[in-house]
Amino acid sequence: MAEGGSRPSVEDRTNQLNILAISSLSRDLQTVYLVIALVVSVGCGLLLIFLVWKKQYLQKPSHYLRCNLAVDDIIFTGGLIPIQIHRLFQQDVESEQLLCSAKALLLAACLVSMLGTYLMMAVELYYCICHPLHYHGKVTTKRVLYGILASRVISLILGLGPVVFSGLPNLNANLQCELEPANSASVAAILRTIVLFVSVLVGFTILILYYFVLKEARKQQARDESRNMWIFQTKAFRKMAPHAIILAVSGATSFFQVAMVRNVISMDEKASHSMIVTERVATLLQFTLSSMANPIIYSFRLPEFRKACEELCGLPTSLPVASNVRRKQDMNTTVCSLTQASSCPVTSRETVNGTLPNQITAQAEIEIKQAPSCTYGRPKEIAIRAEVRAAPTHVSAGCDDTVLETIPGQTNVNA
Repeated sequence: MAEGGSRPSVEDRTNQLNILAISSLSRDLQTVYLVIALVVSVGCGLLLIFLVWKKQYLQKPSHYLRCNLAVDDIIFTGGLIPIQIHRLFQQDVESEQLLCSAKALLLAACLVSMLGTYLMMAVELYYCICHPLHYHGKVTTKRVLYGILASRVISLILGLGPVVFSGLPNLNANLQCELEPANSASVAAILRTIVLFVSVLVGFTILILYYFVLKEARKQQARDESRNMWIFQTKAFRKMAPHAIILAVSGATSFFQVAMVRNVISMDEKASHSMIVTERVATLLQFTLSSMANPIIYSFRLPEFRKACEELCGLPTSLPVASNVRRKQDMNTTVCSLTQASSCPVTSRETVNGTLPNQITAQAEIEIKQAPSCTYGRPKEIAIRAEVRAAPTHVSAGCDDTVLETIPGQTNVNA
């Protein structure tokens, strides 16, 4: 499309028709894939936000970051995939212009916001693995909300700034969005350069944080007494792997799409058919792959979210074994070790108070009889009576998703 609204030449129109040409089979396959990606991304994102809002045990700073990422995925896929499907069925210049305008409005803003969320999640992972004792002091709900607000403001300024100052981009002869060159002095070009610089800086910072987590994984491997643990079996590496996978997928698809678009735009003459197909594949991957992987890998692989989904569907949840039973067995074993096995009549009873259903009383009675050949004036019978009352309370252990039960008022239960 020529600048200034002039009519395109015959060669340009022929080139555009060749670019827009697509077989019905390819159109149907792309449509099915895009619909599946839209349902997975938007459906999982909405379910994630609903579960965090509904379940109190999911209301944590780390899960708020996952909700923020889900909002970006919903806006990104919900705004671009329907226009992409409309483009496949229309196959005209107007649909290409509509997709170009939508990418100018949503693409940069959502990607910058996602990068900010990835950075905050990397910081949360760093404190979780490297400084677990300072986790609750550093990673708080207030700080996470401030970080989300700052990320939103920066993404709006850097993403929508070029559109505000230079307007929506037009299409070139190869039906690609025309952007200002990098060496231009316009405000839009400067803002796009800042977006590129910020993206590289954030990506480098995330890699540094992952490096510290990897060092902690090596320390955990070195502390293994059997020396049979691989580094991918350590807790630090298992928690870092999903973050690294998501970052690699998002970075690879974005880099691939930008490289293909730049290559097609830089061609003065007609682009080859293989180059056009490669650019379309890169666009599909950027629109769908990262947004589908975010909720599944980041959230629904965790036991907490699986438990919340089971509760939402009314399915029986797998509860952990009560630690009170283990305490009872350990107490009986410890008491029996004080006497001989043949003369240790131990009786244990558990009673539950009606007014306090969570309070459990464990009582053990031991009777030790002296042998008749003893000549010392010791008592003939020693009675030991132990009574423990415990009201289990749920305490979060650092940044882990596991829940521990502790006994109030007792500092050393094993002793």
